[in-house]
Amino acid sequence: MRIIDRDGKLYTPDFFIDYLENSQYLSSFENWAINEVTEKIKKWGTNISLNISGKTFSNPILIPILSEITSEIRNKLTIEITERIFINNPEYTMQILSDIKRMKNPPKIAIDDFGTGYSSMSYLRDLPIDIVKIDKSFIKDMVEDKKSLAIVETIIGLAKKLEKMTLAEGVETEKEFTILKTMDCDFVQGFLFSKPLPEKKIAV
Repeated sequence: MRIIDRDGKLYTPDFFIDYLENSQYLSSFENWAINEVTEKIKKWGTNISLNISGKTFSNPILIPILSEITSEIRNKLTIEITERIFINNPEYTMQILSDIKRMKNPPKIAIDDFGTGYSSMSYLRDLPIDIVKIDKSFIKDMVEDKKSLAIVETIIGLAKKLEKMTLAEGVETEKEFTILKTMDCDFVQGFLFSKPLPEKKIAV
């Protein structure tokens, strides 16, 4: 998600997300985002990921909203949530995720920025998570830093043993991409492949 003002200036989520998450407009914005994503899935027929804030995830209206999406579209949707959601209310998180996974053709669930919080291996073991997204800070450092390299390798190896997919964020160099391929990382994203594009420039 990017915002372009009337003068054509581009704003990244780092600029506006904190304000949005603490404003009265958050629920309206994320409801709009869910509708936009479902329309794009219908139009392009491809999988799309959507970040959901902790507040929206905890909102009782989330399950009804997801239930109203047709199962064919829902199956192509990935919901991204952060580790903080698990830490703040693990029992409620488990209940919501279980409700989502009971749907016909449920959306996939991804943990975003994995490794930046106080990660617990029990999250990977107990929660119905499909994708583990490895934070870009580890990807950026792993070429020169053996500890970061070991962390990335461990996350990928553990996720595979738990039958979960992995996605590396912030891949910007061929060297990073090559390392991730040797580790058998399932998916990668980053500026090496493309910067964020407006809809009219996306070829599906």
